[in-house]
Amino acid sequence: MKRQADWCVVFDFDGTCITREVGSLFTVIDQVALTSDKLKEESKQMRKFFLHKAHHGKLSVKEEIHWLDQTIKLYKEGKLTLIKAGSVLREVTLRDGVWKCLERFHNMGVPIAIISYGVRDFIDIVLRANHADAFVDEIYAANLVLDKKTLITGYKKHTAVFPETKGKFSLRFAKKHGVSRTRILAVGDSGSDRYLGYLKKNRLGIVEDYEKIKQVKTFMGEIFLTKSFYPISDRLLEKIERGRQ
Repeated sequence: MKRQADWCVVFDFDGTCITREVGSLFTVIDQVALTSDKLKEESKQMRKFFLHKAHHGKLSVKEEIHWLDQTIKLYKEGKLTLIKAGSVLREVTLRDGVWKCLERFHNMGVPIAIISYGVRDFIDIVLRANHADAFVDEIYAANLVLDKKTLITGYKKHTAVFPETKGKFSLRFAKKHGVSRTRILAVGDSGSDRYLGYLKKNRLGIVEDYEKIKQVKTFMGEIFLTKSFYPISDRLLEKIERGRQ
């Protein structure tokens, strides 16, 4: 019989499992999704407005929904298929140390979830391309609606994850695996992860420059200034082992 888990770990994806240099998966997909100057300009102006607020955790719920709606709308207008999106997503590599971290905790029997204000189908492609999909128990993010030719036509509203609901999905995941909410470890990179997990002390932030520390210090129990994921992985392991003593 499988032993009940005593801890679980939830991860943000963009800026956390992949580097800020890569950007978001939406930024990557824009390369093949925005097929006209009109679509490119609309996307540029939209992201310019929303990104600054998102990084500081100041997007309203209405704006979060509108941003996701408009992003998928642009992809639909550009007649983007999941196959075409996959052609660029499979080139995205995980942050150095993430694969090893996922493997380590999977082998330890620690349940792992990705909770993202993004698209599940896109995250799944990246994980598969990096041979990491078998380590992740759940991906909580918007599920695409596709037609028979894999053309993206929309997304299932009830599956979408927003910054304010990351905590809800964290608790759902923990409950599924019989883990106490106080034993959810979380890793994120921005103000959008302020509700990820449950306890602030169990929320770790990964940032790549000093300026970012000021943006996230209110939401994180600990902050790591690093491009490598190894320090995060070691700290998560330390917390788990101390909690088992």
